[in-house]
Amino acid sequence: MFEKSMKKCYFIKGILSQMKVRKILGYKNGGKYMQQPRMLSAKEIANEVVEVGKYKVSRKNSVVIISGMLAGLFIALGYTVYLLVYGQMENHFVGKLIGAFLFPVALILILLTGADLFTGNTLIGKAYFKKEVKLSAFIKNLALVWIGNLLGTLLGVALLTGAHLFTNGVDPGVADSIRHIAEVKINTLSTSEVFFRAILCNILIAGGVYVAYAAKDVAGKCILNIIVVAVFAIMGVEHCIANMFVLSMAKVLGADISYAGMAWNIFIATIGNIIGGFVIVVPYYYNFIHSYKNRQH
Repeated sequence: MFEKSMKKCYFIKGILSQMKVRKILGYKNGGKYMQQPRMLSAKEIANEVVEVGKYKVSRKNSVVIISGMLAGLFIALGYTVYLLVYGQMENHFVGKLIGAFLFPVALILILLTGADLFTGNTLIGKAYFKKEVKLSAFIKNLALVWIGNLLGTLLGVALLTGAHLFTNGVDPGVADSIRHIAEVKINTLSTSEVFFRAILCNILIAGGVYVAYAAKDVAGKCILNIIVVAVFAIMGVEHCIANMFVLSMAKVLGADISYAGMAWNIFIATIGNIIGGFVIVVPYYYNFIHSYKNRQH
């Protein structure tokens, strides 16, 4: 009798456990439990970007700058891993390929910690177009984040210089490759080449941040970012914040580049990155917010 009672208890306990799991995984609809979608729809992503934009411009200036510094430091660390791999492999293409899939750790850290990266914050333009954010607030946010990113990359340069990470205990080819990358950016690429490469860059980076909002879990966000940032790194396009780091680091290592050339490259890359971000913002705004709003009327 006691055994039958125990079996009955275990049976009821098992049913209750299954019901609990099903409630966690899905919701009841018409008597059936349906699995929750694992990603947002295109329209939901557009609205999510607007809400994030509203939050980003609502914070104190000091918070925005510190958040920007964190993002700049993460970019410096991610680029460092790329440079260490690239500079120590005999076959530079293989080194670039492997490094490209390690660089995304920077953007993953930025997204998961909520830090502010200048190129990603161009997506606040969507909130501006929807009249949820003032133009002055949008511009101020970009300016503060840009300054914070610059301070963060320079902090990275200072830490790496103190650690002698590129000069002590590694192949001399690492420092050589850093100098070469910087000299090509400053002395070989024309202004128009930097400009158009910067537009291409933020089509990818802002696009990567944009689609990352679709994922509802950490794994999904990481996979999306690894793919997009790897493509950016392989293409060798111009990212103003990444350039702040590599040009400064190369200058410390003795690259044949001028401060004026560095400033011009970063300025042109910044303008191109802004335009690249708007290539993502404008079509998606009119496709998923403006057109929907008009249909409601």
